[in-house]
Amino acid sequence: MDTSVLLSTGSTAVIASILLQALKNSKAISFLGDGDQHANANRIVAALLAGISSLGIHFAYDVNAGTLVVTGLHAANIGHVLWQWVTQYAVQHLFYKSSIVPVELAVKNGQLLHQLLEIQRTQHQAIMNGYNRVTQAGPGTGPKAA
Repeated sequence: MDTSVLLSTGSTAVIASILLQALKNSKAISFLGDGDQHANANRIVAALLAGISSLGIHFAYDVNAGTLVVTGLHAANIGHVLWQWVTQYAVQHLFYKSSIVPVELAVKNGQLLHQLLEIQRTQHQAIMNGYNRVTQAGPGTGPKAA
């Protein structure tokens, strides 16, 4: 495989994955996000990003002449584009799952750990407050044994 193709596919996969994550975190785009309810929309947008990055259609605009030249629109290019689209999506998905998802999980795990520690601290304080009330009341003031 040509090194430039590998670098191109890899770099556009990284850019597309970061763009998808930014779109998911954006408040303006509500149909993307974390969780099962957003999974299908996330996949569709990821596939569209992969398709856009693998089209192979180029354009050039000449301001002075006022012309727009579009190249790469021929039938032989269709098979190549479809293959590149699938390859791009696979590389993009691999990068996303190996680089971005672990960071998201680490953040969520940290938040969960903080919540659990706060619950434990609150319960410990409640137990200690109950113990202090019993010990301050003195002997014989607790419940009577049968």
